[in-house]
Amino acid sequence: MRFRRHIPPVREWRLPALDKLGARRWGLALLGALLGGYLTAYLLLFPAPLLHGHGVVPRVLGLSLQEASDQLRKSGLQVQDGGSEAHPTALRRGCESPWCRARGRPRFRYPMWRG
Repeated sequence: MRFRRHIPPVREWRLPALDKLGARRWGLALLGALLGGYLTAYLLLFPAPLLHGHGVVPRVLGLSLQEASDQLRKSGLQVQDGGSEAHPTALRRGCESPWCRARGRPRFRYPMWRG
């Protein structure tokens, strides 16, 4: 049984002649694909707010707590006390984790390297 070949064998493949109209079509197709990809990323993947304000945070380094809080409130920001507790994921001295580094002296002796 014979099957009809829809494409010629690889040995007979030839590049098509690229005339002015063909080059223009390929250029426009490439430009359209680039523009479509850019718009997809801009609008769907990484959307930005349409009307964004210019929210400038005032520089409060070196000011007292009260002065810094006043400046932040004047600019429309909320000031919250972070508390004096450590972060819940921070390791404490004497912890039971095998990855804890705060157990005192190192268990292994390392040679002194001198330059």
